[in-house]
Amino acid sequence: MNSQKKINILLIPIDNRPVCYDFAVEMCLTAGDINLFIPPREIMGSLTSYADVNSILRWVKNLDVQIDYAICCLDTIAYGGLIASRRVETSEEEILKGVDEFLSLLREKCSKIYAFSSIMRISNNNINEEEKEYWNKYGKQIFDYSYNFHKNGTEPEHSIPEDILKDYLNTRKRNFSINKHYLSSGFDFLVFSRDDTSKYGLNVKEGEELQRLILEEHSDAMVLSGADEIWSGLIARAYSDFHQQKVSFNTVYNHPYAGSVITRYDGVSIKETFCSYLRMIGSSEKEEGDISLVVNAPLKIQDDLALGIFEDENFSHIFKFDKSKNYAIADVRYANGADDEFVSECVVDEPADMKHFFGYSGWNTTANATGSLMSVAVLKFIAQGKGYFDEKKFKELMFVRLADDWAYQANIRQMLRKGDSRSCSELFKPYISKIAHYLGMREPDTAFYFPWNRTFEIGIVLK
Repeated sequence: MNSQKKINILLIPIDNRPVCYDFAVEMCLTAGDINLFIPPREIMGSLTSYADVNSILRWVKNLDVQIDYAICCLDTIAYGGLIASRRVETSEEEILKGVDEFLSLLREKCSKIYAFSSIMRISNNNINEEEKEYWNKYGKQIFDYSYNFHKNGTEPEHSIPEDILKDYLNTRKRNFSINKHYLSSGFDFLVFSRDDTSKYGLNVKEGEELQRLILEEHSDAMVLSGADEIWSGLIARAYSDFHQQKVSFNTVYNHPYAGSVITRYDGVSIKETFCSYLRMIGSSEKEEGDISLVVNAPLKIQDDLALGIFEDENFSHIFKFDKSKNYAIADVRYANGADDEFVSECVVDEPADMKHFFGYSGWNTTANATGSLMSVAVLKFIAQGKGYFDEKKFKELMFVRLADDWAYQANIRQMLRKGDSRSCSELFKPYISKIAHYLGMREPDTAFYFPWNRTFEIGIVLK
Protein backbone atom coordinates (compact mmCIF):
# COMPACT_ATOMS: atom_id res chain seq x y z
CA MET A 1 0.00 0.00 0.00
CA ASN A 2 1.26 3.42 -0.98
CA SER A 3 2.16 5.61 2.04
CA GLN A 4 1.44 8.89 0.24
CA LYS A 5 -0.75 11.54 1.94
CA LYS A 6 -4.46 10.79 1.96
CA ILE A 7 -7.00 13.17 0.46
CA ASN A 8 -9.49 14.78 2.85
CA ILE A 9 -12.87 15.37 1.20
CA LEU A 10 -15.81 17.11 2.87
CA LEU A 11 -19.23 16.36 1.38
CA ILE A 12 -22.44 18.27 2.08
CA PRO A 13 -25.00 16.02 0.35
CA ILE A 14 -28.40 16.82 -1.15
CA ASP A 15 -30.35 14.86 1.45
CA ASN A 16 -30.35 11.60 3.39
CA ARG A 17 -31.42 9.16 0.63
CA PRO A 18 -29.13 6.15 0.12
CA VAL A 19 -28.13 7.30 -3.39
CA CYS A 20 -27.04 10.68 -2.01
CA TYR A 21 -25.56 9.56 1.31
CA ASP A 22 -24.66 5.84 1.51
CA PHE A 23 -23.50 5.72 -2.10
CA ALA A 24 -21.02 8.52 -1.39
CA VAL A 25 -19.57 6.74 1.63
CA GLU A 26 -19.37 3.41 -0.21
CA MET A 27 -17.85 4.94 -3.34
CA CYS A 28 -15.08 6.65 -1.40
CA LEU A 29 -14.25 3.42 0.46
CA THR A 30 -13.24 1.86 -2.88
CA ALA A 31 -10.24 4.21 -2.90
CA GLY A 32 -8.20 3.59 0.25
CA ASP A 33 -6.58 7.03 0.21
CA ILE A 34 -9.81 9.02 0.66
CA ASN A 35 -10.90 10.31 4.06
CA LEU A 36 -14.55 11.33 3.61
CA PHE A 37 -16.09 13.76 6.08
CA ILE A 38 -19.90 13.86 5.85
CA PRO A 39 -22.41 15.35 8.33
CA PRO A 40 -24.44 12.93 10.49
CA ARG A 41 -27.35 11.51 8.57
CA GLU A 42 -29.91 12.65 11.15
CA ILE A 43 -29.28 16.33 10.43
CA MET A 44 -29.72 15.96 6.66
CA GLY A 45 -33.00 16.64 4.88
CA SER A 46 -35.62 14.05 3.92
CA LEU A 47 -38.91 14.01 2.02
CA THR A 48 -40.80 15.62 4.90
CA SER A 49 -38.12 17.49 6.86
CA TYR A 50 -35.40 19.97 5.94
CA ALA A 51 -31.72 19.79 6.77
CA ASP A 52 -30.69 21.33 10.10
CA VAL A 53 -28.36 23.92 8.57
CA ASN A 54 -27.25 25.32 11.93
CA SER A 55 -26.18 21.85 13.06
CA ILE A 56 -24.30 21.35 9.79
CA LEU A 57 -22.55 24.67 10.37
CA ARG A 58 -21.53 23.63 13.90
CA TRP A 59 -20.37 20.26 12.62
CA VAL A 60 -18.09 21.90 10.06
CA LYS A 61 -16.76 24.33 12.68
CA ASN A 62 -15.81 21.42 14.93
CA LEU A 63 -13.78 19.60 12.26
CA ASP A 64 -10.16 19.60 13.39
CA VAL A 65 -8.59 18.69 10.03
CA GLN A 66 -7.63 20.68 6.97
CA ILE A 67 -9.92 19.72 4.10
CA ASP A 68 -8.41 19.37 0.63
CA TYR A 69 -11.71 19.53 -1.26
CA ALA A 70 -15.20 20.52 -0.14
CA ILE A 71 -18.04 19.16 -2.29
CA CYS A 72 -21.04 21.26 -1.33
CA CYS A 73 -24.71 21.00 -2.29
CA LEU A 74 -25.75 24.64 -2.15
CA ASP A 75 -29.45 23.68 -2.07
CA THR A 76 -28.86 22.07 1.31
CA ILE A 77 -27.21 25.19 2.76
CA ALA A 78 -29.56 27.70 1.11
CA TYR A 79 -32.91 25.99 1.54
CA GLY A 80 -32.46 22.83 3.60
CA GLY A 81 -32.31 20.45 0.65
CA LEU A 82 -33.32 19.88 -2.96
CA ILE A 83 -37.00 19.37 -2.21
CA ALA A 84 -36.97 22.27 0.24
CA SER A 85 -35.64 24.54 -2.53
CA ARG A 86 -39.06 24.31 -4.19
CA ARG A 87 -41.04 24.77 -0.99
CA VAL A 88 -39.49 27.24 1.47
CA GLU A 89 -40.75 30.83 1.66
CA THR A 90 -37.50 32.35 3.00
CA SER A 91 -36.44 35.60 1.34
CA GLU A 92 -33.50 35.87 -1.03
CA GLU A 93 -31.69 38.26 1.31
CA GLU A 94 -31.95 35.91 4.29
CA ILE A 95 -30.88 32.90 2.23
CA LEU A 96 -27.80 34.63 0.81
CA LYS A 97 -26.79 35.86 4.25
CA GLY A 98 -26.74 32.29 5.54
CA VAL A 99 -24.97 30.95 2.45
CA ASP A 100 -22.25 33.58 2.59
CA GLU A 101 -21.66 32.85 6.29
CA PHE A 102 -21.31 29.14 5.53
CA LEU A 103 -18.97 29.75 2.59
CA SER A 104 -16.74 31.95 4.75
CA LEU A 105 -16.38 29.03 7.15
CA LEU A 106 -15.64 26.60 4.30
CA ARG A 107 -12.88 28.85 2.98
CA GLU A 108 -11.18 28.72 6.39
CA LYS A 109 -11.33 24.93 6.47
CA CYS A 110 -10.87 23.94 2.84
CA SER A 111 -8.23 24.33 0.14
CA LYS A 112 -10.71 24.00 -2.77
CA ILE A 113 -14.49 24.24 -2.95
CA TYR A 114 -16.52 22.47 -5.63
CA ALA A 115 -20.20 23.39 -5.42
CA PHE A 116 -23.44 22.44 -7.13
CA SER A 117 -26.88 24.00 -7.22
CA SER A 118 -30.09 22.93 -8.93
CA ILE A 119 -32.06 24.86 -11.51
CA MET A 120 -35.57 24.51 -10.12
CA ARG A 121 -37.31 21.63 -11.87
CA ILE A 122 -40.80 21.58 -13.39
CA SER A 123 -42.50 18.19 -13.03
CA ASN A 124 -44.87 17.20 -15.83
CA ASN A 125 -47.55 15.76 -13.53
CA ASN A 126 -50.05 16.55 -10.78
CA ILE A 127 -48.08 14.90 -7.99
CA ASN A 128 -47.21 17.23 -5.09
CA GLU A 129 -45.14 14.76 -3.07
CA GLU A 130 -41.99 16.83 -3.67
CA GLU A 131 -43.62 20.15 -4.61
CA LYS A 132 -45.87 22.77 -3.06
CA GLU A 133 -49.41 21.73 -2.18
CA TYR A 134 -51.00 23.29 -5.28
CA TRP A 135 -49.05 20.99 -7.58
CA ASN A 136 -51.69 18.27 -7.13
CA LYS A 137 -54.17 20.42 -9.07
CA TYR A 138 -52.05 22.66 -11.26
CA GLY A 139 -48.71 20.90 -11.78
CA LYS A 140 -49.40 19.76 -15.34
CA GLN A 141 -50.83 23.18 -16.24
CA ILE A 142 -47.77 24.94 -14.82
CA PHE A 143 -45.52 22.62 -16.83
CA ASP A 144 -47.48 23.42 -20.02
CA TYR A 145 -47.34 27.15 -19.23
CA SER A 146 -43.57 26.95 -18.76
CA TYR A 147 -43.04 24.81 -21.88
CA ASN A 148 -45.07 27.05 -24.18
CA PHE A 149 -43.76 30.31 -22.73
CA HIS A 150 -40.19 29.25 -23.54
CA LYS A 151 -41.04 27.66 -26.89
CA ASN A 152 -43.05 30.60 -28.26
CA GLY A 153 -41.45 33.51 -26.39
CA THR A 154 -44.77 34.93 -25.23
CA GLU A 155 -47.02 34.20 -22.26
CA PRO A 156 -49.53 31.51 -23.27
CA GLU A 157 -53.20 31.38 -22.45
CA HIS A 158 -53.86 29.48 -19.25
CA SER A 159 -56.38 28.88 -16.47
CA ILE A 160 -53.97 28.79 -13.51
CA PRO A 161 -55.23 30.96 -10.61
CA GLU A 162 -53.32 34.23 -10.50
CA ASP A 163 -52.13 33.85 -6.88
CA ILE A 164 -50.77 30.35 -7.53
CA LEU A 165 -48.94 31.33 -10.73
CA LYS A 166 -47.52 34.40 -9.00
CA ASP A 167 -46.24 32.31 -6.09
CA TYR A 168 -44.67 29.79 -8.45
CA LEU A 169 -42.97 32.41 -10.62
CA ASN A 170 -41.72 34.35 -7.56
CA THR A 171 -40.13 31.16 -6.19
CA ARG A 172 -38.45 30.56 -9.56
CA LYS A 173 -37.27 34.17 -9.70
CA ARG A 174 -35.74 33.96 -6.21
CA ASN A 175 -33.91 30.69 -6.90
CA PHE A 176 -32.66 31.90 -10.26
CA SER A 177 -31.35 35.13 -8.73
CA ILE A 178 -29.52 33.11 -6.05
CA ASN A 179 -27.98 30.89 -8.73
CA LYS A 180 -26.68 33.96 -10.56
CA HIS A 181 -25.18 35.19 -7.29
CA TYR A 182 -23.16 31.97 -7.00
CA LEU A 183 -21.25 32.85 -10.17
CA SER A 184 -19.45 35.59 -8.24
CA SER A 185 -18.92 33.55 -5.05
CA GLY A 186 -15.41 32.39 -5.90
CA PHE A 187 -15.88 28.63 -6.19
CA ASP A 188 -13.06 26.59 -7.67
CA PHE A 189 -15.68 24.80 -9.75
CA LEU A 190 -19.46 25.21 -9.91
CA VAL A 191 -22.17 23.03 -11.46
CA PHE A 192 -25.77 24.03 -12.16
CA SER A 193 -27.90 20.91 -12.54
CA ARG A 194 -31.12 20.56 -14.53
CA ASP A 195 -33.38 18.00 -12.88
CA ASP A 196 -36.31 16.47 -14.82
CA THR A 197 -35.76 18.49 -17.97
CA SER A 198 -37.64 18.58 -21.28
CA LYS A 199 -36.80 20.36 -24.55
CA TYR A 200 -38.50 23.61 -23.50
CA GLY A 201 -39.33 25.22 -20.17
CA LEU A 202 -38.45 28.10 -17.88
CA ASN A 203 -35.82 25.84 -16.31
CA VAL A 204 -34.23 25.29 -19.73
CA LYS A 205 -34.38 29.04 -20.38
CA GLU A 206 -32.64 29.72 -17.05
CA GLY A 207 -29.98 27.15 -17.90
CA GLU A 208 -29.32 28.91 -21.20
CA GLU A 209 -29.02 32.25 -19.42
CA LEU A 210 -26.63 30.81 -16.83
CA GLN A 211 -24.54 29.28 -19.61
CA ARG A 212 -24.39 32.67 -21.33
CA LEU A 213 -23.22 34.34 -18.09
CA ILE A 214 -20.61 31.62 -17.57
CA LEU A 215 -19.15 32.28 -21.02
CA GLU A 216 -19.26 36.07 -20.58
CA GLU A 217 -17.61 36.00 -17.17
CA HIS A 218 -15.20 33.15 -18.01
CA SER A 219 -16.38 31.34 -14.89
CA ASP A 220 -15.13 27.85 -14.07
CA ALA A 221 -18.68 26.55 -14.08
CA MET A 222 -21.06 24.53 -16.22
CA VAL A 223 -24.71 23.62 -16.72
CA LEU A 224 -25.74 19.98 -17.21
CA SER A 225 -28.66 17.60 -16.81
CA GLY A 226 -28.88 15.57 -13.62
CA ALA A 227 -29.09 16.20 -9.88
CA ASP A 228 -28.73 13.32 -7.43
CA GLU A 229 -25.43 12.10 -8.91
CA ILE A 230 -23.60 15.45 -9.24
CA TRP A 231 -21.68 14.90 -6.00
CA SER A 232 -20.07 11.77 -7.48
CA GLY A 233 -18.70 13.66 -10.47
CA LEU A 234 -17.19 16.32 -8.24
CA ILE A 235 -15.57 13.70 -6.01
CA ALA A 236 -14.08 12.11 -9.14
CA ARG A 237 -12.90 15.54 -10.28
CA ALA A 238 -11.28 16.15 -6.89
CA TYR A 239 -9.59 12.74 -6.90
CA SER A 240 -8.28 13.26 -10.43
CA ASP A 241 -7.05 16.75 -9.52
CA PHE A 242 -5.37 15.53 -6.35
CA HIS A 243 -3.45 12.82 -8.19
CA GLN A 244 -2.90 14.97 -11.29
CA GLN A 245 -4.18 12.18 -13.52
CA LYS A 246 -6.85 12.30 -16.21
CA VAL A 247 -8.77 9.19 -17.23
CA SER A 248 -9.98 8.78 -20.81
CA PHE A 249 -13.14 7.05 -22.06
CA ASN A 250 -14.47 5.77 -25.35
CA THR A 251 -18.07 4.77 -26.00
CA VAL A 252 -19.44 1.43 -27.21
CA TYR A 253 -23.12 1.60 -28.16
CA ASN A 254 -25.63 -1.20 -28.69
CA HIS A 255 -26.82 0.34 -31.96
CA PRO A 256 -25.49 3.00 -34.39
CA TYR A 257 -27.92 5.78 -33.41
CA ALA A 258 -27.78 5.36 -29.65
CA GLY A 259 -25.69 8.45 -28.99
CA SER A 260 -28.29 10.72 -30.60
CA VAL A 261 -31.26 9.47 -28.55
CA ILE A 262 -32.66 12.22 -26.31
CA THR A 263 -33.55 10.49 -23.08
CA ARG A 264 -36.49 11.04 -20.76
CA TYR A 265 -36.00 13.65 -17.97
CA ASP A 266 -32.64 14.88 -19.36
CA GLY A 267 -33.69 16.86 -22.42
CA VAL A 268 -30.37 16.13 -24.17
CA SER A 269 -28.86 13.24 -26.11
CA ILE A 270 -26.95 10.37 -24.54
CA LYS A 271 -23.81 11.65 -26.28
CA GLU A 272 -24.26 15.12 -24.77
CA THR A 273 -24.74 13.64 -21.31
CA PHE A 274 -21.52 11.66 -21.74
CA CYS A 275 -19.57 14.70 -22.93
CA SER A 276 -20.89 16.85 -20.07
CA TYR A 277 -19.62 14.35 -17.53
CA LEU A 278 -16.28 14.09 -19.26
CA ARG A 279 -15.85 17.78 -18.59
CA MET A 280 -17.15 17.71 -15.03
CA ILE A 281 -14.92 14.87 -13.86
CA GLY A 282 -11.90 16.21 -15.72
CA SER A 283 -11.69 13.34 -18.21
CA SER A 284 -11.38 13.12 -21.98
CA GLU A 285 -12.65 11.05 -24.89
CA LYS A 286 -10.22 8.96 -26.92
CA GLU A 287 -10.73 6.35 -29.61
CA GLU A 288 -8.97 3.80 -27.42
CA GLY A 289 -9.71 5.17 -23.96
CA ASP A 290 -8.54 3.88 -20.62
CA ILE A 291 -12.12 2.65 -20.09
CA SER A 292 -14.88 1.76 -22.57
CA LEU A 293 -18.27 3.13 -21.57
CA VAL A 294 -20.62 0.39 -22.76
CA VAL A 295 -24.05 1.94 -23.35
CA ASN A 296 -27.26 -0.11 -23.54
CA ALA A 297 -29.59 2.51 -25.00
CA PRO A 298 -33.18 2.75 -26.29
CA LEU A 299 -33.80 2.70 -30.00
CA LYS A 300 -35.77 5.95 -30.23
CA ILE A 301 -37.70 6.69 -27.01
CA GLN A 302 -36.63 5.90 -23.46
CA ASP A 303 -39.39 4.02 -21.65
CA ASP A 304 -40.02 4.39 -17.90
CA LEU A 305 -40.24 1.27 -15.75
CA ALA A 306 -41.55 3.05 -12.65
CA LEU A 307 -44.39 4.78 -14.49
CA GLY A 308 -45.11 1.87 -16.84
CA ILE A 309 -44.47 3.88 -20.02
CA PHE A 310 -43.59 1.59 -22.94
CA GLU A 311 -43.44 3.36 -26.31
CA ASP A 312 -40.10 2.38 -27.80
CA GLU A 313 -39.77 -0.09 -30.63
CA ASN A 314 -38.90 -3.61 -29.55
CA PHE A 315 -35.44 -4.85 -30.53
CA SER A 316 -32.95 -7.43 -29.35
CA HIS A 317 -31.64 -7.21 -25.80
CA ILE A 318 -28.56 -9.23 -26.78
CA PHE A 319 -25.58 -6.89 -26.77
CA LYS A 320 -22.24 -8.62 -26.64
CA PHE A 321 -19.22 -6.44 -25.93
CA ASP A 322 -15.51 -6.93 -25.33
CA LYS A 323 -14.93 -7.88 -21.70
CA SER A 324 -11.20 -8.43 -22.15
CA LYS A 325 -10.57 -4.65 -21.93
CA ASN A 326 -11.55 -2.15 -19.23
CA TYR A 327 -15.29 -1.49 -19.41
CA ALA A 328 -18.13 0.10 -17.42
CA ILE A 329 -21.79 -0.55 -18.25
CA ALA A 330 -24.29 2.31 -18.52
CA ASP A 331 -27.66 0.58 -18.73
CA VAL A 332 -29.96 3.39 -19.88
CA ARG A 333 -32.42 1.63 -22.18
CA TYR A 334 -35.08 2.40 -19.58
CA ALA A 335 -35.55 5.24 -17.13
CA ASN A 336 -35.97 4.19 -13.51
CA GLY A 337 -34.34 0.81 -13.66
CA ALA A 338 -32.27 -1.75 -15.49
CA ASP A 339 -32.96 -3.63 -18.69
CA ASP A 340 -33.80 -6.98 -17.09
CA GLU A 341 -33.13 -9.14 -20.15
CA PHE A 342 -29.89 -7.34 -20.96
CA VAL A 343 -28.54 -7.75 -17.42
CA SER A 344 -29.62 -11.39 -17.25
CA GLU A 345 -28.26 -12.38 -20.65
CA CYS A 346 -25.27 -10.07 -21.19
CA VAL A 347 -24.01 -8.93 -17.77
CA VAL A 348 -24.47 -11.49 -15.00
CA ASP A 349 -24.43 -14.46 -17.38
CA GLU A 350 -20.84 -15.22 -16.37
CA PRO A 351 -18.52 -14.09 -13.52
CA ALA A 352 -16.91 -10.69 -14.04
CA ASP A 353 -13.18 -10.28 -14.44
CA MET A 354 -12.53 -7.71 -11.71
CA LYS A 355 -9.37 -6.53 -13.45
CA HIS A 356 -11.41 -5.17 -16.38
CA PHE A 357 -14.85 -4.55 -14.84
CA PHE A 358 -15.14 -0.88 -13.80
CA GLY A 359 -18.79 -0.70 -12.85
CA TYR A 360 -22.46 -1.00 -13.66
CA SER A 361 -25.29 1.50 -13.27
CA GLY A 362 -28.91 1.63 -14.39
CA TRP A 363 -30.68 3.85 -11.88
CA ASN A 364 -33.31 6.49 -12.61
CA THR A 365 -32.23 8.90 -15.38
CA THR A 366 -29.48 8.61 -17.98
CA ALA A 367 -27.58 11.39 -16.24
CA ASN A 368 -27.93 9.65 -12.85
CA ALA A 369 -26.67 6.35 -14.25
CA THR A 370 -23.95 7.62 -16.58
CA GLY A 371 -22.55 10.30 -14.29
CA SER A 372 -22.26 8.11 -11.21
CA LEU A 373 -20.85 5.21 -13.24
CA MET A 374 -18.10 7.28 -14.87
CA SER A 375 -17.20 8.73 -11.47
CA VAL A 376 -16.85 5.30 -9.86
CA ALA A 377 -14.75 4.14 -12.83
CA VAL A 378 -12.40 7.13 -12.49
CA LEU A 379 -11.80 6.37 -8.81
CA LYS A 380 -11.12 2.71 -9.50
CA PHE A 381 -8.74 3.42 -12.41
CA ILE A 382 -6.62 5.93 -10.50
CA ALA A 383 -6.72 4.07 -7.17
CA GLN A 384 -5.79 0.81 -8.88
CA GLY A 385 -2.77 2.43 -10.50
CA LYS A 386 -1.67 4.07 -7.23
CA GLY A 387 -2.07 0.92 -5.14
CA TYR A 388 -5.07 2.20 -3.17
CA PHE A 389 -7.90 0.23 -4.76
CA ASP A 390 -10.02 -1.83 -2.35
CA GLU A 391 -11.57 -4.64 -4.41
CA LYS A 392 -13.75 -5.87 -1.55
CA LYS A 393 -15.38 -2.45 -1.12
CA PHE A 394 -15.80 -2.13 -4.88
CA LYS A 395 -17.61 -5.47 -5.01
CA GLU A 396 -19.88 -4.36 -2.18
CA LEU A 397 -20.63 -1.10 -4.00
CA MET A 398 -21.48 -2.97 -7.20
CA PHE A 399 -23.55 -5.47 -5.27
CA VAL A 400 -25.78 -2.66 -4.00
CA ARG A 401 -26.03 -1.05 -7.45
CA LEU A 402 -27.09 -4.29 -9.14
CA ALA A 403 -29.44 -5.19 -6.28
CA ASP A 404 -31.02 -1.72 -6.48
CA ASP A 405 -31.03 -0.96 -10.21
CA TRP A 406 -31.67 -4.47 -11.51
CA ALA A 407 -33.32 -6.55 -8.78
CA TYR A 408 -35.41 -3.79 -7.20
CA GLN A 409 -36.09 -1.07 -9.76
CA ALA A 410 -36.59 -3.35 -12.75
CA ASN A 411 -38.37 -6.23 -11.00
CA ILE A 412 -39.24 -6.21 -7.31
CA ARG A 413 -40.74 -2.71 -7.22
CA GLN A 414 -43.30 -3.75 -9.83
CA MET A 415 -44.14 -6.86 -7.79
CA LEU A 416 -44.74 -4.79 -4.65
CA ARG A 417 -46.89 -2.26 -6.50
CA LYS A 418 -49.04 -5.11 -7.82
CA GLY A 419 -49.65 -6.29 -4.26
CA ASP A 420 -47.08 -9.05 -3.80
CA SER A 421 -47.16 -9.78 -0.07
CA ARG A 422 -43.80 -11.54 0.20
CA SER A 423 -41.03 -9.90 2.23
CA CYS A 424 -38.20 -8.01 0.54
CA SER A 425 -35.76 -10.66 1.76
CA GLU A 426 -37.75 -13.35 -0.02
CA LEU A 427 -38.16 -11.31 -3.21
CA PHE A 428 -34.45 -10.42 -3.35
CA LYS A 429 -33.19 -13.94 -2.66
CA PRO A 430 -32.78 -15.26 -6.24
CA TYR A 431 -31.12 -12.01 -7.35
CA ILE A 432 -28.67 -11.95 -4.45
CA SER A 433 -27.22 -15.31 -5.39
CA LYS A 434 -26.81 -14.32 -9.06
CA ILE A 435 -25.18 -10.97 -8.21
CA ALA A 436 -22.80 -12.52 -5.67
CA HIS A 437 -21.79 -15.20 -8.19
CA TYR A 438 -21.20 -12.54 -10.87
CA LEU A 439 -19.00 -10.48 -8.54
CA GLY A 440 -17.13 -13.47 -7.14
CA MET A 441 -18.15 -12.84 -3.54
CA ARG A 442 -19.94 -14.73 -0.79
CA GLU A 443 -23.63 -14.00 -0.49
CA PRO A 444 -23.85 -11.16 2.06
CA ASP A 445 -26.42 -10.85 4.81
CA THR A 446 -28.67 -8.05 3.66
CA ALA A 447 -31.34 -5.81 5.14
CA PHE A 448 -33.84 -3.66 3.26
CA TYR A 449 -35.83 -0.57 4.19
CA PHE A 450 -37.81 2.22 2.54
CA PRO A 451 -36.04 5.46 3.57
CA TRP A 452 -38.87 7.79 2.54
CA ASN A 453 -41.74 5.36 3.21
CA ARG A 454 -42.54 4.91 -0.47
CA THR A 455 -41.65 2.29 -3.07
CA PHE A 456 -39.77 4.65 -5.40
CA GLU A 457 -36.42 4.09 -3.65
CA ILE A 458 -35.04 1.41 -1.34
CA GLY A 459 -32.19 1.19 1.12
CA ILE A 460 -29.97 -1.90 0.91
CA VAL A 461 -27.66 -2.61 3.82
CA LEU A 462 -24.88 -5.22 3.77
CA LYS A 463 -24.45 -6.48 7.33
